[in-house]
Amino acid sequence: MAGVTGSPESQPPLLVVKNLTTCYGMPANPNNEAEAGGGVSGGMEVDGDGLSSSKRVKGNETNNSDGVRASGERSNGIKAVDNVSFTLHAGEIMSIVGESGSGKTALCRSIMRLFPTAQVQLTGKVILNGKDLLSMDNSQLRQVWGLEMSIVFQDPMTSLNPVMRIGNQVSEGMRKRQGMSKKHSRELAISLLRSVGIPDAEARYRQYPIQLSGGLRQRVAIAIAISCNPSLLILDEPTTGLDATIQAHIIDLIANLVTKRSMAAIFVTHDIGIAASISSSMAVMYAGSIVEYGATEDVIRHPTMRYTSALLNTAPKLDAIPHTRLKTIPGQPPNLAALGNGCPFEPRCDAPIDRCSYERPQLTDCDTQPATHLCACWNPRMPANVPENIEESSQ
Repeated sequence: MAGVTGSPESQPPLLVVKNLTTCYGMPANPNNEAEAGGGVSGGMEVDGDGLSSSKRVKGNETNNSDGVRASGERSNGIKAVDNVSFTLHAGEIMSIVGESGSGKTALCRSIMRLFPTAQVQLTGKVILNGKDLLSMDNSQLRQVWGLEMSIVFQDPMTSLNPVMRIGNQVSEGMRKRQGMSKKHSRELAISLLRSVGIPDAEARYRQYPIQLSGGLRQRVAIAIAISCNPSLLILDEPTTGLDATIQAHIIDLIANLVTKRSMAAIFVTHDIGIAASISSSMAVMYAGSIVEYGATEDVIRHPTMRYTSALLNTAPKLDAIPHTRLKTIPGQPPNLAALGNGCPFEPRCDAPIDRCSYERPQLTDCDTQPATHLCACWNPRMPANVPENIEESSQ
């Protein structure tokens, strides 16, 4: 896939995802499992709670010229992520949008290699700073999690340790992963808390998560994630459940951190208005696949895939008549265990054609769009401008 619009052509991409597929329900083979545990966000250790563990079936793996791994044992498991490709450069924020169940979180966990069970198979390539993450073993992943990439989960109340003081959670990664002294790590932790906008950082350092508001807890989670200065930051719906004012503060904070630290960020959200306000590139996901991809302004102003257009139509408009009923997308997202050969969006599409029912479209250049604007649609929508207030509609 072509590089993202607006990225420096002279610089190689920081992250390359190529043909990534995540298949759940693979047959387990206890003799060939390799558990990968370790710090994910800064110094946070990966638990065996099913949420932050990573196991991969390794038996009979082979590598072809494209780096795609294949196991000797295969099945028709559920493809939570299906043939996803994109690139990301330093200093860039890419948003991933879509309904619940579209594969956004599964994609993030695939990149991080965080899975609940061993019955998961990855194929494709995930290259971070020139390193293939899918070929790494346990010890190698420990040197990447926290140090080169981190993740901020949706609910900080469940991702933070409730019986551990805030300061210790922020400084733990710097002590264990970077060998800092307790005094030095405390000073940097307090500085980090200030940098993410937490007032009275010295006092907050000794408090517990339950003593903080939702917005402050999310800022703490971000501080932990950036404590070891990773080059890639993944944010899985970090503004969900926060009021509009706090959402705006968190968005500004993330944008400033990416710029100042020259990081790359993946911002996952179901709110296309928030995505429009923070990202330079956008990927729209449906049924585990990217169905539209390009510069955020191109995707927002000139949506081509019918699903993207339907998502934009559901956003509330500031100029709408009061009490106007919000638009919805008819039907439900598809059952990934029972996908047919056609386009997954065809049953809900407002303009399907015969080909949609028996052949699935692939992500490709659209004749009416720049080469960097891609879509997967047999009957693409003709470009039409959307209202200028799409970004403000989420506020």
